[in-house]
Amino acid sequence: MKIGVIGYKGQIGSSIVGCLEQEVLKIDRGTSSVKGINKLIVSTGIATSSSNYELCELELRQFKEILNRFEFANIEEVYFVSSGGSTYENNLGHPMYEDSKLSPKTPYGKLKLFEENLLKDTLKRFDSKLIVLRLANVFSHFRKGITGAIIQSIETLNSFNYTVAPDSIKQYGSNRDYGRVITNLVKSAKALNKYETRNIYSPNIYRVNEIVNYFLKYSSNLQINPENNLLEKDDLILATNYSYDFASNVQWTTLEKYFEDYLKGIMK
Repeated sequence: MKIGVIGYKGQIGSSIVGCLEQEVLKIDRGTSSVKGINKLIVSTGIATSSSNYELCELELRQFKEILNRFEFANIEEVYFVSSGGSTYENNLGHPMYEDSKLSPKTPYGKLKLFEENLLKDTLKRFDSKLIVLRLANVFSHFRKGITGAIIQSIETLNSFNYTVAPDSIKQYGSNRDYGRVITNLVKSAKALNKYETRNIYSPNIYRVNEIVNYFLKYSSNLQINPENNLLEKDDLILATNYSYDFASNVQWTTLEKYFEDYLKGIMK
């Protein structure tokens, strides 16, 4: 049996496909049914900014079309790639577990939580189990998140604006490493319940101003607009209730290595 992937061109989906290699079946968004798979990974997401309402609305429409069209009857387990960095309550650095309070503030966080519930409701009509994977922050060549915004500022010579308090704490990991963790989990784990959630996160923790200052050391083109003292401190550290943590077996790429790769042209 192969593992199906919807959203195989995105920053997480493409990494999963690379890890699965011959075991993957790439499924286009317009597909209604497939044969030969018993596990499905749904990794949709086009929003490049957590505050972009229009892109979030577009993604939601496309997600509903997938759910209305796709036949889940023979799928035993569905893994949905969601966001932990934007769906949990801002708990100022205290670890957030799978059963911690959800309180998304941004359009993107609200979108991912709404998609989780839509998929959960859809699968009630089938015998499929749903495992929601809530990821911490991601850096990749897809130019998303704070690292993507910084690189865009460098390349376009536009000034970078802080959107959260500079001393906010974030967990950051490479999309490639997230792909490895998710692949290992999907291939090895067995869902015990009809509905489960798992937090997936890198052990690498950075303050936002630490990330900005690191880029400043290597690029004279990066201009920073004055800090806004009214910006909210936005700390979020994920943890897990599960005794076995698939993420702990991965050698996570550091921000330093990511930027070295960018300078070499690997991440362009």
